[in-house]
Amino acid sequence: MGDFCFAQGETVARAFPLGLDPTGKRFGSKIAFLPTPLDLASEDGGLTVLGESLVMNIEAGFTAGITPGLYPYDVFMTSLDGGRAQVASGMVRVAQAVTPIS
Repeated sequence: MGDFCFAQGETVARAFPLGLDPTGKRFGSKIAFLPTPLDLASEDGGLTVLGESLVMNIEAGFTAGITPGLYPYDVFMTSLDGGRAQVASGMVRVAQAVTPIS
């Protein structure tokens, strides 16, 4: 999927086209923000499904405390029968927040 980038303190929504019907499947994602990884799942609102796309939502309150850098992420899909498959992976770039002069 490649990299995506956001600034500290920013709310981020990133869509991943799945190319499949997500009905009956759960999704989970792990982003290795250090020292605290971020785990998101479709059950808790961190991941939502829109049509054939999966949207990853990261709140500003969490991103404000992340050290700028490049972090890996993985997104997994679990079917009703327990089968698990990786559907996306890549890198997240976190940039220093910039406050404009007013």
